[in-house]
Amino acid sequence: GRTAMLFGPAQSEFPQSAPATSAAIAATLEDARAGGIVLVQAMLEPADAAGKTVFAQAGLVQLATLNYMERKPPVTPPEFTLPAGITIQPYSPSTHALFRQAITESYHETLDCPALSGMRDVEDVIAGHKSVGPFDGQLWSVLMRDAKPIGCLLLAEIPARRGLELVYLGLAPSARRQGLGRILMQRILAISSRRHFDIATLAVDASNTPAVRLYRRCGYSSVAQRVAMVKRLL
Repeated sequence: GRTAMLFGPAQSEFPQSAPATSAAIAATLEDARAGGIVLVQAMLEPADAAGKTVFAQAGLVQLATLNYMERKPPVTPPEFTLPAGITIQPYSPSTHALFRQAITESYHETLDCPALSGMRDVEDVIAGHKSVGPFDGQLWSVLMRDAKPIGCLLLAEIPARRGLELVYLGLAPSARRQGLGRILMQRILAISSRRHFDIATLAVDASNTPAVRLYRRCGYSSVAQRVAMVKRLL
């Protein structure tokens, strides 16, 4: 998705590395720009104030504090029913445009990393989501009502953990506050149970109170936090 991730030493632990880190970041950003990278990101420990300063000096701005959450899948898949008139379709080349529209509309008035909206072309967003683990179109779902996409659920297998990651869940404004988010979360648990995953994981903007509340109600617990910083290059 023309996005790159920057990694550096924890500046709070190695303050003497700040000048070298700053020089390395500057050179890396130039290489990334020359290589057609649109967006660079960095993930830092919340307490790493020195690290935030180093990346901020390179032009990265704080996007959000991400709350990492997980839970064990249930032994028995939960049952759920879609409301009348709503259907689900998996990803395929023929449904690509539906996913594109669903993702785009879900960004309207979003509470999940709202500053990120518009920073990337939606095709780059889709490509980035596809790169999270081995891509399986059957793990991607688009919600349809009256032949129009109203939301999507994007999942990815994380083989190293035998995990199922919630990559993205988004609903168009017309589909919010109707219980669809909770139904999609039940779908995640049903898939993780049927496929015998060991863990179900996700990351959410910690300031997105409705989403955090939903995930907790679905049995997820916080395990870590990271501060996300970003810079648009092109």
